[in-house]
Amino acid sequence: MQNSASLWHDLTCCYLMQLNRATTVNKSDVATKCYEAAKRAVKLCPQSWLHWNILGVICMTVYVKNYALAQHCYVMAIERESNNATAWSNLGTLYLYLGDIYKANEVFSRAQRADPSYVNSWVGQGLIAEKILRKEAMDLFRHSTQLGYHNQAALGYAHWVLTTLLSPAMKKDPLLIYFIENMHAIPAASDVLTWYLEREPYDVYALNTHGLLLERLKLYNTAAKQFAIALKLSEDEERDMISINLARILIQTGKYEEAVALCKQVKCANFNSQCHLALSLFKAKQYEESYNTYEAALHWLADTSADKANILCAMAAIAYMFQGADAVKTLLFQCIQIKPPIVTGFLATAALGILHDDVNLTSLVLNELKSYENHHEYGYHVVILSAYHQVIQGNLTQATRILTKAIFRHPNDVRYWVRLVRVLLLDEDLNIFRKCAR
Repeated sequence: MQNSASLWHDLTCCYLMQLNRATTVNKSDVATKCYEAAKRAVKLCPQSWLHWNILGVICMTVYVKNYALAQHCYVMAIERESNNATAWSNLGTLYLYLGDIYKANEVFSRAQRADPSYVNSWVGQGLIAEKILRKEAMDLFRHSTQLGYHNQAALGYAHWVLTTLLSPAMKKDPLLIYFIENMHAIPAASDVLTWYLEREPYDVYALNTHGLLLERLKLYNTAAKQFAIALKLSEDEERDMISINLARILIQTGKYEEAVALCKQVKCANFNSQCHLALSLFKAKQYEESYNTYEAALHWLADTSADKANILCAMAAIAYMFQGADAVKTLLFQCIQIKPPIVTGFLATAALGILHDDVNLTSLVLNELKSYENHHEYGYHVVILSAYHQVIQGNLTQATRILTKAIFRHPNDVRYWVRLVRVLLLDEDLNIFRKCAR
């Protein structure tokens, strides 16, 4: 049946599948056969949009690259059936590939009107938003994953979830917080990447991304497996990044020696890798080596003042274990003198003053920290240190008052109640103790 357009179309599909999937065939030869079969189908039945559409797809492959003919084919397919989301989306993909964002947007919109449930048109709009760095990209990719499975939707959504989590604006933008927390973005992105990796099990970047999402979900063992597979498949340029990610998980799971070995395998050391090595050495109780590693990062790799201050704070914590309080004070004074100062440096200095009964030092530092009493991250620590400062001076009433005020501001935070109960136990006021404990 040489004159059957449907058979020629099916043969075209077979060749196209070989072109996309087979590794042992001559791609140029297969592309030529595919192109000729598609032209034959169009010639035999020019009224069918399916034949025009598949010829357009073939013209866009790297083996043909006839973009003008591809555009003509999609236009002809749309003329045959105007309410055709597939042909409209393919035309939009062509415009997007050629860099004509405005036309691509218009065409994808037509595809969405033709069939609002057609996933490719939503993926196309997501790619356009991604190109012009619009935050709607994440929402478009999320909607695509809800309509059906698509490789590009899965990768796009996972990418934008991680990008949003790492963005400084994330904690300030209520809309982004809603997308991440209320719409359960992290588990949803992890799920779609699971489906993606079932289809593409050797994609190193997807394995790494999946590991990062699983880490956010605190599924450390599963994340470690993903990073380990990615590490086996990775090339030289990716190995350092994946090694550090796996080392961070091993630290979380208590496999400190393995984390040290991984960090030492890093070929191109940077600030991040050096700090992970120092932390893994610290966890492995190799304190002096950890101290020296932090010191090397301080002198050679730390670029910003915040990085230097954080390293000095970490070095002070290690020095407290084997060098004594004077060495710690020196490091912490260097830390808090860096501008702008970091709050953790002040907190550590106040804690040191409490531990060694240095009332004057603690008072000075707590005065600097007063402005942070209502801070969402540091407020609790400032209040507790202020209360303990009063406790070591015997002022239990003042300590109780500080904690009570904090409870009035944050009545649902159980941490303040626990600290108040402990102070009341010292005061031997059992009636109030019982009420607060309840």
